[in-house]
Amino acid sequence: MARLERFSLANHVHWVQVSVSQPQVMAHDMADLQELWRLWCTQSQSQGVAVHAYLFDPGQMSALVTPSHDQAVGVLMQSLGRQYVQRFNRRHHRVGTLWSGRYRSVLVESQRWMLPLMTFLGAPDRGGEREGAPHALFLSSEAHYAGVKIDPLITPHPEVWRLGNTPFAREAQYTEMVHQGLSASDLSLMKGALHSGWPLGEREFVANLQNQTTRRLTPAKRGRPRKTPSN
Repeated sequence: MARLERFSLANHVHWVQVSVSQPQVMAHDMADLQELWRLWCTQSQSQGVAVHAYLFDPGQMSALVTPSHDQAVGVLMQSLGRQYVQRFNRRHHRVGTLWSGRYRSVLVESQRWMLPLMTFLGAPDRGGEREGAPHALFLSSEAHYAGVKIDPLITPHPEVWRLGNTPFAREAQYTEMVHQGLSASDLSLMKGALHSGWPLGEREFVANLQNQTTRRLTPAKRGRPRKTPSN
């Protein structure tokens, strides 16, 4: 079955992710991750994309972003992928790509899913996604939201203010949120949306998006269409 074209919409939150082709890794040390972070800083600003949260590790990079125009996410991800591989290959004396395929992207209903997704990206193991694997080598927005340090890459989404009325309250609530983790049902819905590319949100949210595109945003009903009785 042919892949549906990606759907990107300005001023809406997108969850983007790109993974490496196993057994490759995209980072051997923190220097690699810092170089990736620097590219995100320059390229996101250049392309007009606000970054709300992120998680980079040897296996993949994920982020929550809001583009200022419809093509911004695609241009950003292509630029990041190309430039980072060039620098990574030069540093580690290798050739070829790193990525297992094209990046995944899904539109997100921020009122329902921004905080759960921030929780997901705040935990190095992403809810047990890589159970048993070492997690010492990663870089994320967790330190920013926990109040450890200011991260210039981050533009907090308005939903963050729901965590508390003061910076201290928000930092404490965020830390507790990450510590508690997510329910199995939320994890399943989030991963399913990213895998399929369907928007992550309630019916009304998806319906409003559907009014803005001819690209189908929900799975087609299974089976053949019902025949209309002829006179």
